[in-house]
Amino acid sequence: MVVVSSSIHGDLSPQNALKLARAHLENAQRTDDPELAALLYNEARAALSRMKQPTLEVLLSSGSNLDQYLSGEITYVVSALDEMLNGLKQHDKLAAGVEAEGSDVQSTDDDLVPSDGTIVADPQNHQTAENDSITIPRHIFAENKRPPTVEFTLPGRGERLKSTPQLVYCLTSLQAWRSSIYSTLEPAAQNWAHNWAHNLDADEDEMERIESFAPDVVRAFGRCVSNDPKLIAEVACLAPVLDKAVYRDLLGQLYKRIEQSLILDTILLEGLAQVIRYATLGYLEAADLTMMLRLFEERLCDIQEQPMQHVYELVLAVSSVLDAMADANVKDLNYDSLREPLSDYLNGLKAMSDPYLVYQAAYTYQALQHIPDQEPVWQTALGRNGRAKSGQPNIIGTFNPLDLSEFFAQLRNIYSLSDASKVKSQETSEQTLQDYLQEARSFECKQAWYPALRMADILLQSGRFAEFKALVYETPCRKDPAFQWGLCQCLRELGFDPKWDTETRQDAIPFLEEVYRNNAIWGNQANVKQRIVITLAQLASQPESVKQTAEVTLKHLRINGDTRNRHTDQEEQNSCYDSCLFEAFESRMYPTLLDRVQDTPDVEILLRQLRKQRLKCGGSALYIETQAKATIDSSDQAPFLLMDKVKEFLNTDLKVFLVVGTSGVGKSTFCRELEYTLWKSYQTMGGHVPLYIDLTSIDNPNQDLVARQLQKAGFNSDQINEMRLYKKFVLICDEYDQIQDPENLYVGNELNQPGGWNVKMVVCSRIENLGANYLRCFQPMNQDCEPQPELLRQAVIIPLHTDQVQDYINRYVSKHSHAWKADDFLQALGRNSDMKDVAESPLLLSLFLEVMPRMVESWQHLSTKKFTRVEVYDHIIENWFESSRRRLEEENSSPQTIEAFDRLTSDGFVSSGIHYLKRLTAAIYKNQDGVSVVEYSRLRDVGTWKEEFFLHDEMNRLLHRASPLKCSGSKLQFVHPSILEYGLALTVFDPQEARKTTTRKPSLSRRGSADSVMSFEMNDPCDDGPTVTAQGLVMGSPLSWRSFVDNPLVLHFLEERVQQEPLFEQQLMAFIELSKTDKVWRTASANAITILVGAGIHFNGFDLRGIRIPGANLSHGMFECAQLQGADLRKTTLRSVCLANADLSQALMKGVRFGEFLSLIEESSVHSCAYSPDARHFAVGLGCGLLTLYSTSNWERIRKLGKNSHSITNVSFSPGGNIVSASFHRTIRLWDVETGTCLNSLTGHTNKINGAVFSPRGDYIASCSSDKTIRLWNVESGECRSIFSGHKRPVQDVAFSPTGDQIAFLSSDNTVRFWTIDSGVCRNDFSGHYKQVNTMAYAPNGRLFVTGSNDKTVQLWDVETGACRHTLRGHFGRILSVIFSPLSDLIASGSSDKSVRLWNVDTGVCQYVFLGYYGSIKAIAFSLKGHQIAYGCGNKVVRVCDVQDGIRHDVPHGHVGSVWSVAISPKDGRVASGGDDMTLRLWDFDTGLCLKILRGHQGGITGVAFPLRGEQVASCSFDKTVRLWDTVTGNCRQILSGHTDRVRSIAFSPNGDHFASGGDDQTVRVWNAETGTCNIILSGHQGSVASVAFSRWGQVVSGGRDKKIRVWNAVTGVGRKTISGHTDAISSIIFSPKDDRVASGSRSVCLCNTTSETLFRVVGIHSAPITSVVFSPSGDLVASSSADKTVRIWEAESGVCRATMDCFQASVNSLAWATRSGVEYLLTGDSNGLVQLWQMKEDGGQWNASWSSTSSQLNMTGASVQGVQGLSSVDARLLKQRGAVDEPVLKR
Repeated sequence: MVVVSSSIHGDLSPQNALKLARAHLENAQRTDDPELAALLYNEARAALSRMKQPTLEVLLSSGSNLDQYLSGEITYVVSALDEMLNGLKQHDKLAAGVEAEGSDVQSTDDDLVPSDGTIVADPQNHQTAENDSITIPRHIFAENKRPPTVEFTLPGRGERLKSTPQLVYCLTSLQAWRSSIYSTLEPAAQNWAHNWAHNLDADEDEMERIESFAPDVVRAFGRCVSNDPKLIAEVACLAPVLDKAVYRDLLGQLYKRIEQSLILDTILLEGLAQVIRYATLGYLEAADLTMMLRLFEERLCDIQEQPMQHVYELVLAVSSVLDAMADANVKDLNYDSLREPLSDYLNGLKAMSDPYLVYQAAYTYQALQHIPDQEPVWQTALGRNGRAKSGQPNIIGTFNPLDLSEFFAQLRNIYSLSDASKVKSQETSEQTLQDYLQEARSFECKQAWYPALRMADILLQSGRFAEFKALVYETPCRKDPAFQWGLCQCLRELGFDPKWDTETRQDAIPFLEEVYRNNAIWGNQANVKQRIVITLAQLASQPESVKQTAEVTLKHLRINGDTRNRHTDQEEQNSCYDSCLFEAFESRMYPTLLDRVQDTPDVEILLRQLRKQRLKCGGSALYIETQAKATIDSSDQAPFLLMDKVKEFLNTDLKVFLVVGTSGVGKSTFCRELEYTLWKSYQTMGGHVPLYIDLTSIDNPNQDLVARQLQKAGFNSDQINEMRLYKKFVLICDEYDQIQDPENLYVGNELNQPGGWNVKMVVCSRIENLGANYLRCFQPMNQDCEPQPELLRQAVIIPLHTDQVQDYINRYVSKHSHAWKADDFLQALGRNSDMKDVAESPLLLSLFLEVMPRMVESWQHLSTKKFTRVEVYDHIIENWFESSRRRLEEENSSPQTIEAFDRLTSDGFVSSGIHYLKRLTAAIYKNQDGVSVVEYSRLRDVGTWKEEFFLHDEMNRLLHRASPLKCSGSKLQFVHPSILEYGLALTVFDPQEARKTTTRKPSLSRRGSADSVMSFEMNDPCDDGPTVTAQGLVMGSPLSWRSFVDNPLVLHFLEERVQQEPLFEQQLMAFIELSKTDKVWRTASANAITILVGAGIHFNGFDLRGIRIPGANLSHGMFECAQLQGADLRKTTLRSVCLANADLSQALMKGVRFGEFLSLIEESSVHSCAYSPDARHFAVGLGCGLLTLYSTSNWERIRKLGKNSHSITNVSFSPGGNIVSASFHRTIRLWDVETGTCLNSLTGHTNKINGAVFSPRGDYIASCSSDKTIRLWNVESGECRSIFSGHKRPVQDVAFSPTGDQIAFLSSDNTVRFWTIDSGVCRNDFSGHYKQVNTMAYAPNGRLFVTGSNDKTVQLWDVETGACRHTLRGHFGRILSVIFSPLSDLIASGSSDKSVRLWNVDTGVCQYVFLGYYGSIKAIAFSLKGHQIAYGCGNKVVRVCDVQDGIRHDVPHGHVGSVWSVAISPKDGRVASGGDDMTLRLWDFDTGLCLKILRGHQGGITGVAFPLRGEQVASCSFDKTVRLWDTVTGNCRQILSGHTDRVRSIAFSPNGDHFASGGDDQTVRVWNAETGTCNIILSGHQGSVASVAFSRWGQVVSGGRDKKIRVWNAVTGVGRKTISGHTDAISSIIFSPKDDRVASGSRSVCLCNTTSETLFRVVGIHSAPITSVVFSPSGDLVASSSADKTVRIWEAESGVCRATMDCFQASVNSLAWATRSGVEYLLTGDSNGLVQLWQMKEDGGQWNASWSSTSSQLNMTGASVQGVQGLSSVDARLLKQRGAVDEPVLKR
C-alpha cells in the first residue's frame, strides 16, 4: 500500500501539468499539517512526471523551445519542491524520503525512502503501524471514467419504443447529430447512433413520430391523476430533451400538484428537483424557484407533529430542491419572507435525537445559505458545461481539464471564517454528531463542508474520480465529521449504483476503510466510524463481487464484535430511513406514459394486483430451506440448497428445471416459496414475471398453458398478447404427475419459439409417478424439433435431515403457544425412530407436532411414550375436522348452510367428517383403483359416484370443505397421499365403530385343544365379551375388492391396528376361516393373513387346512407345525418363512416365490465363483482344488474339473465362455466348458497364485502371485508376454480395466496401483485403509474402483482422480470379497461376519443384507443382468438369491448375524438379546415385538443380563467394554472399561447392586452397579473366562478355556474352590436356583457343588461343543444348547433326556428359562440371528414355538410336502434341501 497517486493519470500538456503541480504546491505551503504537506508534495511531483515530451529535463535545459515565462515557472516549482523536501525531512514528526525524477537530493536514511519516490507519514504518529500513512491503493479511483451510459436499441421505422429512457436516448442522439458534435470525433466514434440519426434526418415522417412522443408523454402525465413514483420518474427523465415550452409546462404541472396536495408529497418534490436539476440553460427563471421555495417553507411549517421518519423524508426532499436552486444560480432570495422562516424551522431540528435527521437538517440549512447572489464556488470551478447531466446519455463522453485551485482558495476562505476551524472537539472520539454540528455553528453560518460535498458529488456523478480523490484529500474540512458523513453517503450511492461497473463500485469500499482506519489523517470520530460500519454492512447486501469485498473489509475491521453491537440503534434507524430508497424500485402500479401514448394494452395494474395477491399467499414463517441432490441416485450426504440452484438456473441460458421428490417431501411448499421469492425480487428488480400454475387446475395444460393461467388471473386477450411479445416469465408448474395424459409441456406449448412465450420453466412432480426415462418428457426442443437435453436441469428433493427437523421444531414452538418446549418435541421424536419418515415430511411434521402433546397423558414421561403411525393419524384427522368445525362456525353463512352445520354438529361433526372420509377413500379405491386425483363436473358427473360426495346436498358440501382435501379447479386430492391410505385402512377397521357393533368374543384354539381343531367356532351365547361372526363380515369390506399386498402403507396402518385392537385380529382370522369353504373370500383371506403376518402374529400349530390365500405375502412368518393340507398357496411369497414340521400335503403351490434358490453343497470351502457371460453356466472354485460347473437352468452339476490338490484361489470366464482357474499350486489352467478338458497350463510363478483374470477381449490373462510379480499371458500361445516386478510384498489380487488397457493390482502393502499395459508405466496409488486390504474390483463403467479390508470397511474410489467417494461401514468382520453389479449401480461385499451387503454406489447406503449362516463369505458373483447374486460360504455352500429378496437394511428384521446371548427380565418379562450386529434388542415377552434397538457397542455383544429389580440391562462385548442401559428410555447409562481383551460373559448379583464380568484377559471383574466402579479383580484362570454366575449367597463362579471351575468370594476376592473334571473348554456355567449346585457345559453337561473339588455327575453329552446351560426355575431340569443345532432338556437328578429340540438350522448359542402364569418358557438365540420363545407342554417332553424374531432363512425342517402341486423341480429340491420330507407332484 502506498500513498495516493497523482490526481490525473496519463500524459498532460506542459501547461496543464504545471498548473496542477503549482496548485498542489501552494496548498502544501499554506497547510500546517505535515502529513497533508507530504501528501501534496507527492501529488505535485506526480503531476510533473506526467508532462508530455519534451520532458522535464529538456524543458530545464538551455536549448528549450518554451518561452521564457514557462521555463521560469517550471524552475520555480522544482526549486520550491526541493526546498519543501528539505523542510519535511527536518520535521521531527516525519520520517520519509524522496527519489524524485531529475533531482540530486538524496535521503540520509534509506529506510525512509520508499522505492516509488513517495512520502509517507511517521509511524510513531499513529496508533498502529498499519495506520501510518494514507493507505489507499494506487489503483483505487486511479483515473477518470466516462459516466455510465445505458445504450438502447434504436428503433426501426414504425417500431414501438419500449421505454422512456430509450426515447431520451433517441432524442439525445438526434440532438447530437443536429449540433454536429459527431463530426468532431474520430471515424471510430461515429457509431451506429450517428448512422441512425443520419437516416432519421432524411425521413421526415419517422422523425416527426419520434419527436412527438416527448410532448405526448408530458401531456399524458397532465391527464393522469396518479402521483405514482414510476410515472413521476419517467416524466422527469425527459427534462434534458424537452423544448422550452414543453419543459415549462411540465414544471408548472409539478408545481401545481404540490400546491394542490393536502399533504406534501415527497415523491413530487423529488421529481421537481430532478426536473430543475436537468434544466437546459435559459429554461429556468429565478421567479420560478423562489415561488417554489416559498411553497415548501409553508408546507414544512405544517408538519411539526409528523413522525420523525416523515420529517426526515421531507427535509431530504427540500434539500434536493435547494441543491437544484443553488446549481441554477437563483439570486435575490428574500431573506425576511423566505430564508428566515425556513432557517428557523431547520434550526429547530438540531435538538432532535436522531443524528441522521439532524445531519440532513444541517445539510439543508447549508444549501439554503448557499443560494447565492453570485455563482456558487463549485459551478465556478466546473463551468456551466463542466458537468455531465445525469439524466441525459453522455454520448460524447469527453473530459475538459479542471482547475480546482480557485475552488480550494474559496473553500479555505469559507473554512477560515467559520467556527469549524476553531473547534477542537472534532478530535474527540466520543462526541456526537449533533453536538459537533451545534458547536461548529452549522445552523448559523456557511460551512466549507457543504460546497466540498457538492463538488465531491458532482465529480463522482461525472466520473471524475481522480479529481474526486484529490478533492477529498486536499479540502481543508477533511476532518469535519459533517463532511465525512456526507462522503459516506456519496460513496454508498456509488456502491449501490448498478450503472457503474463492478470495479468502480468496489473502489468505494477501501476508500471508506481508509477513513475508518487512519485516525491521524481523518480524525477519530466515533459517530463517523459508526456510519462507515453501517455503510459497509449495507454494501455487503450487494451482488457477489461488491458483497465479498465489503464482507472482507468488515471482517478486517473486526466490526462483528463490540463496535457493531454498540450501535444497533443507529443501524436500525438507518434501515428505517433507507426504506424509502427501495420504494424507487417498486414495480409499476400503472402503465408507463410512453405506453399510453403508443396505445399499449395496460398490463401493469393487473400485474401489480397479481403480485399483491400472490405475496399474501406465500412467505411461510415455518419454511425450511429445501435441500436437494442432482439425481435420484446421488448421495443424500452432499445436498445443495434448491432455491440457490433455481436462482442460478434463472441466470443461465437453460430453459427447464425439473424438481422431483417423493410425496410430502415439500415440492408444493417449495413452489410457493419460490413464487414468493421471485415476486419479491420482481417488486424491486423487475425481470421475469413469476407465474405459479397448479397443472391440475388447467384443462389440457399441454397447450396454451400460459394464456389459460393468465386468463384465470383476469387478463384479456390483448393484454395476454402484449405480455407474450414483451414480457418474460418464470413458469412454476406444480403437480405435473397429477395431470391426465401428461406430455412435454415445453414442446406442446411451443415455448421460446419465434413469436411465442419467452419463458423459463420450473416443473415439480412426484418421482414415484414418473416412468423410467422420464427426463425425455421435459427436454426442450429447438425449431427443428431436435431435443436439447443440455437445456434441462434436474434436482431431487431429499427429506428433512435431523438439523432441519430441529430448526423446524424451534420455529414451530416460537410461533405457537405450547406447554411443550422444543426439546420436548425432539425427545418424543427421538424415542420413536419408526416415525422418522413422518418427521422428514414438512407437511406431516407440522400436523404431527400439532397433535403430539395431546397424545401424551399428564402422568406419562415423554421418553416412555411410543407413538404408532395409525395412532398419530387418528389424532391428526380428528384434529383436522375439529379445526374445520371451528373455522366453519365462525363463517358468515346462509340459513341453509347454518341448518346443515347444526345438523352435523348435533350428530357429532368430527365423527361425521371421519365417516365422510372413509366413504370417499373407499369410493376412490373402488372406482378409480386408488388414483388419488378426482376430477368432477356438475354437468358430467350427475348420477355418478362423485355426486354423492360433491354435488348432492349442503351437508356433503360442508363435509367436503372440512375434509383434508386440496382443490384445483375441478380436480381435488388429499393434502398428502398417505391420508388416502389411512382412510382406506380406517374403512377396513374403525375401532370406534367396531366397538358399537360387536357383541361377543370368539374362542380361538390351537390344534389339539379341548375346544376344537383351530377352527373359528363360537362360544356359548351366554358367554360375555364381543364376538365376530361370519355373517358380520360382508363382501363390502375393501379387503374383498382387491389385493393390497403391494400397498405397504395400507398394510402398515392395518398391521399396527392389529397390534392395538384384538377385535380386528379376530375379524381377520374370520376372513381366513371363511375362505376354507367359499373361494369368494380368497382375496380378503389373502389380505388378512398378509396383515396378520406383518403384525407379528404367529400361526404355529394353527389349523389352516383348506385356506385360500393366493398371492398373499407370508414372508418371515411363523407357521411351525401348522396344518396347511390342501391350502391354496399359489403365487404366495414365502421368503424366509418358518414352516418347520408343518403339513403342506396336497397344497397348491404353483408360482410360489421363496426368495432364494437351491443352495449348492460342495466338497470343501468355496474360494471363488463366477457366472458365464451368457448366464448359462456357473463355476465354483474350491479349497480342495476342484472346479465344479453348474447349469443355471436347473442348477444341476454338469461336471467337476481338476483334482483334489491345492486350493483354487480364483475362477474367471472368458468372453467366449472358457474358464481360467488359479491355484496355490503355482499353475494357471484354461478349461473348455463344453468338454471339460484342460486347454493349457501356464506356469512360471514361483509361489502360490492369488488371482487370474481374462482381459475384456479374452486374448490375455493377467495373474498375480505371492512371488511379488504380475504376469501377462497370451491366451492363444500360452506365453508370458510381460512380467511386472519390483514389489516388496505379495500381490493379492488383480483386475483388468473394462477397456483392457490397464491392469489394477493389489499389494500386501495395502495399496492399489494401475499398470498401463502398452507402456508398462505404473500410475496412481490408492491407499486409505489402515489394515490389510484383501480384495478389489473394477466397475464395469470403468470410472470407479472398490476395495475391502480387514478394517471392516469398503472404500469406493474414483479411478480418474484417485479420490475416495465413499467409505462403506456396516460389516462387523473382515471384508473378504467385493464386486460391482453389471450396471455399476451396486456393490456387493462379503465378510467374515457371514453376511453379504449390497450398497448403493451413488449414496453409499446399504440396501440389502444376505446372510451366509455357514461361515465367512469369500466369493460373490452377479448374474449377467444383475438380478441374481451368488455367494460362497466358508462351510462348503453356495447360496443363490434374487437381489430384491435380501433383508432390507432399513427395515427391522431381528438380528443380522449370530445371536450370542439372551436373557429374560425377572421384573417385567422383557426379553433382551445381543449378537454379532453390535445391537442389544429388547422384545415383548407376549407378542415378540421388538421394543427397542440399543446401539453403541463397537463389537459383537457376547452377554446380556437383567438384575432382579430395577429398569436396566447390562451387556458386554468384543469391544472390551461393559455397558449399562436404561430399559425405559434406551439410553446408555454407563460405559465401563477395564478389561484389556474381549468380554464374554456378565451376571448380576442376587440383589442387583453388583455384577460380574469375565473375558479373554483371563480375569473376572466385580462392578458396583450404581457407580460403575470396579470393586475387585479376580485372577487365577489360565485362559479366557467364558462364563460367570452369582450364587444366591453372593458367591461368584467362573469357567473358561482352562477347563476349571473357580468359586470366589465376591467381597474379598479370595478363591474358595477350584473344581476340575471337564476335558474340554467350559463355555457356560450357572447356579441352581434352589441349592448350591452348579451346572457347567463343555461337550458335556456336568453338575457339581461349591463345596466339592470335582464334578459329581455328568448329566448328558452333545455331539458338538455346548454353548449354554440353564436351570429350570424349579431347579429340577437343565437345558443345554449346542453347536450341533439342538437343545436338550435333562433331568438334573437322573440325567435322563426329557426332550430334544432339533428344529434349528444353526448353532443354538444361548438359553434363558422363565415361568409366567404357571407356564414354563425357554428362550433361544442362534447363529441364524433368530430369537425364539418356546412354550413347554405339561409333560415337558414337547415344546411349541410361541414366537420368533423375523426369520432370515426358509425353514422347512420336517415339513411334509406330500402331493404338493405346482412346484418346479428346482423348488422341490430347494424344499428338500431346507428339510422338507415326502414327495411333491412336480410341475411338467
